[in-house]
Amino acid sequence: MFALDHCLAAVTLVSNCSTVPFVSMSMPMSPTCPFALIIEDHREVAESMCRVLERMGVAATIARDGEAALKYVEAMHFDLIIVDILLPRVNGFEVVRAIRLNPHLRAVPVMIVSCVTDPEAQAQGAAMGAVHYLCKPFEMFEFQARVEHILKGRMMRSPPAAVPLSNPDDTARLKRSEPIH
Repeated sequence: MFALDHCLAAVTLVSNCSTVPFVSMSMPMSPTCPFALIIEDHREVAESMCRVLERMGVAATIARDGEAALKYVEAMHFDLIIVDILLPRVNGFEVVRAIRLNPHLRAVPVMIVSCVTDPEAQAQGAAMGAVHYLCKPFEMFEFQARVEHILKGRMMRSPPAAVPLSNPDDTARLKRSEPIH
C-alpha cells in the first residue's frame, strides 16, 4: 500500500464533450505517489477501479473515451494506464497503439480491462505491449493484485523509494467486494 499521507488520490471524469469535466482534478502531492489513468466509458466501473486505487495510495484520473485519453497521455505523466477496449470515439487498441508509438510513453505499463474475452483480442493486446489483460467481470481483489504487480515491477526498474504495496486487511476487505460487470 502506498502511503496515503504522501498522495492525494483524485478522480477526473472527462465527458464526451472534453471541455466539461464532472469534477475537478488534483495531482499527486508527492513524486513517490503513483499516478494512473483509467480509460473507461462506464462510470460505475471506472469509479470502482478508482476507489481501489485510492485505497492503495495511487492517484488516478478517468477519461471516458479514447479521444480524451489521448489528450491526457500527451499532457501528463502516468505510471500506469488502464484501458478498456470498447470505447467511444477511439477504441482501446488504437489508444494502446498511440501510446506505444510515442517514444516518451513506451515505457508506461498498460493494463487492458475489457469484456472482450476472445483469445485473439488478448493476444493482440499482448502483441501491442499490454502487460496484463483482465476480462470483465472481475473481482476487485484480482484488479488490485494486478495493479500491485505492475507498480512493484515499475518501482524496481525506476525506484524513488521502497514502499509496501499491500495490507492484508485491505486485501480481505476487497475479497468481499462485488464483481465488476
